[in-house]
Amino acid sequence: MKLYGKELDDELAKRHQAREERRSQRLTIRNAAKLRGINAVDLLAWERGEDLCPHEEYEDQVGGFPIPKIIFKVCKKCGKIDENASEKVVENNLERAYQVFKRNASEFVKKEKEDLEKK
Repeated sequence: MKLYGKELDDELAKRHQAREERRSQRLTIRNAAKLRGINAVDLLAWERGEDLCPHEEYEDQVGGFPIPKIIFKVCKKCGKIDENASEKVVENNLERAYQVFKRNASEFVKKEKEDLEKK
């Protein structure tokens, strides 16, 4: 079952809340999965909402540190990785890889500044 619009946002928020409750109770993924009667991978997929997200919009992400080695696509709503759209970083796409890397780094710095201001 795929959801769209406000229904999708509400369901993803509910599942995000369930994940936060699991973390606040300090339950491991394995123990929480045993309580639900599923395996750990299925629990993580459920918490992210992979089963009901239509996966329409993707954004580029890079993997590898300190030098990006792979570019892959991630769903903007739920975070599912598209396995078919990954590519190795070579000279042809090196500039795109570094643009994605810089975007992620600037978002991380911005988030860290906001967290420090809250404290």
